[in-house]
Amino acid sequence: MIADTIKIASRNSPMAMWQANLVKNKLLEFFPQHGFEIIGIATSGDKDTTKPLQQLGGKNLFVKELQQALLDNEADLAVHCVKDMSVHPIPQLTIACYLTRDDPRDALLSLHDHTLETLPSQAVVGTSSPRRTGLLKRARPDLRIKPLRGNVNTRINKLMAGEYDAIILSSAGLSRLGLTQHIQQYLPTDSFLPAIGQGALAIECLRSNNVIQNMVNTLHDPSTATCIEAERAVNRLLQGDCHSAIGAYCQQHSNALTLTAMVASTCGKEYIDATANGAVNDCLLLGKTVAKKLLDKGAKKILDNNTNRPSTSSST
Repeated sequence: MIADTIKIASRNSPMAMWQANLVKNKLLEFFPQHGFEIIGIATSGDKDTTKPLQQLGGKNLFVKELQQALLDNEADLAVHCVKDMSVHPIPQLTIACYLTRDDPRDALLSLHDHTLETLPSQAVVGTSSPRRTGLLKRARPDLRIKPLRGNVNTRINKLMAGEYDAIILSSAGLSRLGLTQHIQQYLPTDSFLPAIGQGALAIECLRSNNVIQNMVNTLHDPSTATCIEAERAVNRLLQGDCHSAIGAYCQQHSNALTLTAMVASTCGKEYIDATANGAVNDCLLLGKTVAKKLLDKGAKKILDNNTNRPSTSSST
């Protein structure tokens, strides 16, 4: 039996609530006989927006309280941004659904209609991502990178207040909140590889809860799942963490996958990438293949140096 009211765990941020309501409304279309209640939870990553995330405990800070709610049976399912999730699963939990992926690209927002190419020398760009930092410094070594945390509106307000000349945000998040009018430039995936899973949402639940798994499977997008699992397999082998400047992007064309991944130093001076093609049903093998190519090119040394180097950056 399943409860009349299904409880959905979500972060309290405006974007997370938008995402939870998206899932709620989609499920209502299929299961109008049930009630759906969103439970807002303040996560560790939301409680302190002044410190770099690695000082607070690193990856999974926006996820672990939601997962605990599942383990404690306080929620039936949780909605996550995939890029916030660790690639190492909790045995009692399972990702039961990947929703169709939105735009995976990063977006540049600037005060004076500048693009990445036209920003003045020594311009201050806001990001707390090692990946974005490394890619920015690779493209423009003259830029000054300043940490940026808080929800999307907070970050935009800091830009408008003149604290930054430009900031980098996820285009998917801006689209979900109806804020694309602030975007000056979409950064192309071929030169600015996105974070693993960027633009995708996952629904997690107890592995033992077959009823919820069957319910959310109505929202599952197999193509998104295949591509995301390939990307996550890259990081599983590289053992990246909150210090890591790692990006990956997988695309499906008919029954074939193309996966590209990169590792960079946060100073932008070191950069390696690798690409491979594979069959849809071999997505995990494809991820491992690309990760091994990166390791053969020296990825471990770059990642170790990023971890050992003091940094103000915080997430992929």
